[in-house]
Amino acid sequence: AHGYAQANKCRYVFLANSEQLYFWDMEEGDAVPIERFISPQDLQRRHDLKVSMKPLSSIPNNTQICDRPYQIQACDTIAKEYDAGKRAFLLEMATGTGKTRLAAAIIDRFLKTHQAERVLFIVDRIELAKQALDAFQAAFRDQYRAVRYKPGRVAVFGGATIVIATIQSLNIHYKKDFTPGYFDLVFNDEAHRSIYGDLPRQVVEYFQAVRIGLTATP
Repeated sequence: AHGYAQANKCRYVFLANSEQLYFWDMEEGDAVPIERFISPQDLQRRHDLKVSMKPLSSIPNNTQICDRPYQIQACDTIAKEYDAGKRAFLLEMATGTGKTRLAAAIIDRFLKTHQAERVLFIVDRIELAKQALDAFQAAFRDQYRAVRYKPGRVAVFGGATIVIATIQSLNIHYKKDFTPGYFDLVFNDEAHRSIYGDLPRQVVEYFQAVRIGLTATP
């Protein structure tokens, strides 16, 4: 597959044997297991996005979204480690210290550098989904569209930059509504809860995206 892809100048490769399926981005290291094929539309979008990408560190943290020193330090650290090749992070912050606002600042940085175009923000309670939506709408106003996820209703979440979803709704419908390449950046709020069951972990790992966990209980 490697030789054939190089000869034909193919960047994306799928490997399958009727039991296992792997996706291989030839510019992003080795093949990784996935549960279903990424759609041609998502592959094209991913390709087009990479053409205009800039390093996260090339732009500063947006202090209008979050300006506390530890928030700025966390945002800059993620930018530095991401530019060095890291693709999974865990942010440990005490309750009330501004995890959602920090997430908004990180999202802003990913979107402005074209490192991401679609973001999934996963919560474990409806009330947290409402709070996150209010926070993102206040932070981004008319710049980016943030919506609540409605299973099966593409007209609601289709085309949105930021989709906020409860893990319960995703558990049932995520494979029907999204291919593994639909989102570029996935936040898992209250990430420590994923150790209590397989489904939350499966949902997060389903997407071929950068993963950032948020928790006050590491």
